Amino acid sequence: MPFQLLSFPFDGQINNSLQVGDIAYWVSTTTPGTAVGSYAVGALQNVIRIGEVMSFTSSSIGVTTTEQAITVTSTSVPPVPQLNKLTLAAVNTGIEIGMVVLGPNIITGTTVQNVSGTTVTLSQDAGAQIIPDPLTAVWPQITFAPSAVDVYHNMAYAAPTSTTDFLMFAKDKRANTTSLVGYYAEVKLVNDSHEKIELFSVNSEIHESSK
Repeated sequence: MPFQLLSFPFDGQINNSLQVGDIAYWVSTTTPGTAVGSYAVGALQNVIRIGEVMSFTSSSIGVTTTEQAITVTSTSVPPVPQLNKLTLAAVNTGIEIGMVVLGPNIITGTTVQNVSGTTVTLSQDAGAQIIPDPLTAVWPQITFAPSAVDVYHNMAYAAPTSTTDFLMFAKDKRANTTSLVGYYAEVKLVNDSHEKIELFSVNSEIHESSK
């Protein structure tokens, strides 16, 4: 059966539990899903396996106080804030078109539309002008995060085609048999009684997590 490598961009930070080797699934939230309040749902029986996660990108670039991020002000009189543009104090070559933008007053789903020198154009207006803290004069941090997941897709199964489709990930049970990995506990039992005392039992439970 033929396979193909599919890349799925995300408009937000990827869950930090995602690992290479996890299995990706998807379900449509429009057919046969029905709207419930402000949410859309998909039917459990229609969940489709996409394939194994081969790689993903979720690293980010933080624009800190040394690279102040402010809204560009137009030349009109009086000046009018252009809420879809950021001006950096210095050029940052790591910022690329399509990166997810996160920060105060930044609307969820905002991405980088264009980069020209120190000016970054956003895909939509910020909720309000970005300004430094009035008490500390410290500028807020703006994060530019490329988020994408590459999946080895078995073409025997349908692939998601709509931005309203819901993607989910499951752990490969061959390597993740329980939830805790790498944790341990040390226990010290102390008897400070001056009278005779007996310890009847000490119990513990151990689960193999991975090899």
